[in-house]
Amino acid sequence: MRRIHHRYLVDLERRGILFAAGPFVNEKGERQGMGMIIIRARSTAEATRIANREPYTKAGMRIMTVTPWQRNEGSTRLSLNLADGELQFDNRTYALTPKGS
Repeated sequence: MRRIHHRYLVDLERRGILFAAGPFVNEKGERQGMGMIIIRARSTAEATRIANREPYTKAGMRIMTVTPWQRNEGSTRLSLNLADGELQFDNRTYALTPKGS
């Protein structure tokens, strides 16, 4: 089920619907409850349809709570360093590799 869930989230991300997702964790990195999925939707009804298609929810293993959210403040740091093949997003660094490498 976890793989199906992950594929669903990756699909939402690739279609520009998923803003962010991940589990709640404490300072030690231990899971605390479930997690949060933030999506881009035009209405609460659309968000509910997307949430209800999430595999754990669809299988009755999880209950989604849809709460409208409007981002008013905040910032994101994004740095693309082509010479070093790195993408930095906030405090995370990712190595870039060409497809097919």
